Amino acid sequence: MKKIILTSLLFLFTVNVNAIVDFSTYFIIPHSVEPSCKGEIYFKVGFHTNFEVNNLKFQIQRSQDPNFSSATTGTPVFDGNIDGCGTCGPRTYSTLDYGPFNPGEVWYYRVKATSNNLNVTYYELGSSGNAAPILIGTPTIVDWKSQVTHTVDVGSSPLTSSSYQWEEETIRKKQGVSVSLMETEISNLYIECNNNKINFNVQNITPFFNLEYNVDNSGYNTLYTGNGKTSHIWENSSDIFNQVGDYILKVRFTDQSGQIFYRVYDVHVVPKSDELYLDNYCNFMRVWKSDPNKKGVPIVFSEGIDQYNVRTQQFYIYTGGNLTKCLNDKGFDIYIIDYNYNSQSIARNAAIYQSAARYVSGINSNELVVAMGMSMGGVICRYACAKAEHDGTPLPISKLVSLDAPQQGAVISKTFQDWRKDQFDENPDPYGEHNFNNTATKELLNYSAWDPLGTVHDNFYNTLNSLNGDGYPHLVESIGVAFSNNSPNNADGKWLEVRFSGDLTFIPDAEFVLSSEEKLAGSYLPPIKRDQEPVIASVPGQSLLLSLLRPFTDPTVEIIQSNDPTFIPYNSALDIVNGQSKFDITINSSSANFHDVLPSDIIEPLVNEIIKSTVYVQNVEYFNNKTIVARDFIFAGYSVTNNLNYGDVNVNDGADITFRAGQAISLKPGFNVYQGGVFTAEIDKVYCDGNQVSQEKSMTNDDNSQALQNIEKRGDKVTFEDNSNQSLSKEQNEIIFNTYPNPAQNYLNILLSVF
Repeated sequence: MKKIILTSLLFLFTVNVNAIVDFSTYFIIPHSVEPSCKGEIYFKVGFHTNFEVNNLKFQIQRSQDPNFSSATTGTPVFDGNIDGCGTCGPRTYSTLDYGPFNPGEVWYYRVKATSNNLNVTYYELGSSGNAAPILIGTPTIVDWKSQVTHTVDVGSSPLTSSSYQWEEETIRKKQGVSVSLMETEISNLYIECNNNKINFNVQNITPFFNLEYNVDNSGYNTLYTGNGKTSHIWENSSDIFNQVGDYILKVRFTDQSGQIFYRVYDVHVVPKSDELYLDNYCNFMRVWKSDPNKKGVPIVFSEGIDQYNVRTQQFYIYTGGNLTKCLNDKGFDIYIIDYNYNSQSIARNAAIYQSAARYVSGINSNELVVAMGMSMGGVICRYACAKAEHDGTPLPISKLVSLDAPQQGAVISKTFQDWRKDQFDENPDPYGEHNFNNTATKELLNYSAWDPLGTVHDNFYNTLNSLNGDGYPHLVESIGVAFSNNSPNNADGKWLEVRFSGDLTFIPDAEFVLSSEEKLAGSYLPPIKRDQEPVIASVPGQSLLLSLLRPFTDPTVEIIQSNDPTFIPYNSALDIVNGQSKFDITINSSSANFHDVLPSDIIEPLVNEIIKSTVYVQNVEYFNNKTIVARDFIFAGYSVTNNLNYGDVNVNDGADITFRAGQAISLKPGFNVYQGGVFTAEIDKVYCDGNQVSQEKSMTNDDNSQALQNIEKRGDKVTFEDNSNQSLSKEQNEIIFNTYPNPAQNYLNILLSVF
C-alpha cells in the first residue's frame, strides 16, 4: 500500500462559542491513498478547541444533507468517538475519513460534542443556530510515480491474464513525479508538458526547513520555508515546464542545523499523453495518439527491465524520440504499459500484457494491435504472444516487434557480480541487492551471482522456447531488431575501476577486465563515466551501473569506465540459432550502439515493416473517428477481398475517417459517405525524417485513373462507384465535391458537402 499526500488545502472558519465547548477552527485536509490504485480518496478532518468543560467525547459527522436536518442524519466518520480532555485549554483533534467517496460528490461536516455520560449532545453552531457544514468537493487525483527513489515495492501478481481488469481513468490524468532527495547522483526526470506536479521528499532522514529550485541557472526561487517537512509538492511545476525540451533543475534544501544540500536533475519534457488506463493490480498504461480526435492503429508497447520502478511511460516517449514521433505521424496510437511489479517473473508480466492487448483491441473496435517491446519488454511480448497461441487463444495482434531484446539472455560481468555479491554478504542491504536479486533479472542474465547454477535462467528460457513449438507466434509476422551489427566488440582489457575514500575506505578498490562474452558482437552496456567525467546521454543510462553499485552512490566513490562491454549479444537480439534467426524479419543497425540509445538507421525500415503493405476495408460501419494506414495501397468497398465478409463500407453521420497510404487509395463500389460523415484521403509514403521524397501518388477508382469519378448522391449519402461516363450528378440536394491541395503534394483531402 502506498500513501501519497495529494495536496494540503486548509479550510478554516470561526464559529460561535458553545456553552460547553469553544470550537475555534475546523479543518479538512484532502489526502489520497491507493491500496488498489483506484485512487480512493480520504480526508483528514479535525477541529480546534479553545477550552472544554466536562466534554470527554467528540464525534465528527458528515452528510450529503447540507442542513443536517436531524441528529441522526449525519454519518459517523469513524466507528467510535474522539476522547476529549474535558478540562483542557486550546487543543487540536483529528481523524481520517475514508468514505467511500465518488468523483463529483459533495459532503458536509460537523462536530458533535457530548458530555461525559454521552447523554447530552452539543453541536457546533452557525450564526443561524443551525449546524455549520463545510462544503467539500472531491479533489483531483494525481497519477504519482517515483522517478528518483530510495525504496522499492516488491511483490507479484497473477499468472492468468483474465485476472486483470482494465478501465480508463478519467480523473487522475495529471502526472505526479516523486523525487527522493536522498539520492545524490545526477538523475533524469521525464515529465509531461503542462501536465506535471513534482513531490520532493526526504523520507526517513532529517526534515528540511527550506527548499529552493533553480531552472537553467536562472537563480534560486523558494518553494518552501517554515517548520520541518519530509515532503513538499511543487503544485505549479507545469508553469515552468510548459514546453517540450530539456532543462537543468537544481534543488537545494536546508536541514535543522542549517546545513545546505544540493541536488541536480536533467529534466526532459515530452508531449502530454492523451489517455490513461489502469487495472486492478496497479498496472498503468498511457497513450500518445496520432490524432487526439481519432483512433489510429494501436501499438501496445511493453517497458523493459526496471528493478526500482522508476522508468515511466514518459521515459520511453523521450528515448524513443524519432521512432515514436514517426509512428504517431503515420497514424499509430502508442499505448505504453508500466508494470507495478516490474521485476517479478516475466511470465506474470506477460499475463498483464495479454490482458492489455485484448483490452486495447476491444476499445478500438476489435482492431488488431501491434505488439512491441524494448529490452525485457520484447521478451515479455514474445512470451505473451506465443503462450496465447499455445493455449489456443491467440492475441488480437498483427505483428510482434522485439527491440534489442535478450531473446537468449543478457551479459553482465561475472567478476563484477561476484564482487558485488560479496559486498552485500558482508554489508546486507536488501534495497541495493534487489537490482540483481529479483526474478526477472535472474531469468534474463546468462550468469547471475544470485543464481550461479543458472537454474532460474534455464528454466525460463526452456519454458519460453517450448511454447507453441518454438517460443514464437505463428499466425503473425515477427520482427527482430538489433541495436548492433555482427562485428565483434574490439574493446580489450580493463573496463571499470571503483575506488573508495572517506567513510568507505574499509572497502578495497576493485577493477574489472572484459571477458570473452563481453566482447561478442552486440549492443553496449549503458555507460556511467569515461575519463573521470560523467557521460551526458539522452537517456538515464549513466545511472544503470550506479544502481548496480548501490548503496555506494555517495561522492566518496570514484567510478572510472574506460571501455564498453557488450550487454545484449547480436545473436541474442535476433535469436540466431545455427546461423538462422527465429524471427521472420530482422533489422539491425550498421554499427554497435548503447542498449539505451535508439539507432537512427533502424527507424525507417522498422516503420516500413510495421505498416501493412495493403489494407482491405470491407463490410464496416463507421460511427466514430478513425485513421487507417497502409504502406502502399488501401482498397475499400463491398467486395475488395475474398478474405472478409462482403458488405458496404459506410462512413456514417458523425464519423471522421482518414485513409493514409503510400501509393494509392482505391474506393470501389459499396464505399459510402453519409451526410454528416467526413472522409479524408492522404498519400503519405513512409519517410521519417521530415524530408520530401519523390513518389507516385494516386487516388483511384477501379481503373486506377488519376481522379475520382462517378460520385453520386443517393438520398442522404454519397457513394463511390465503378468508372463510367457519368459526371457528378444532382438530385434533390446540391453536392459540392472539393479536393485540396491542388495540385497535391504529400496528401489529398476530399471535402464532401451536401446541401
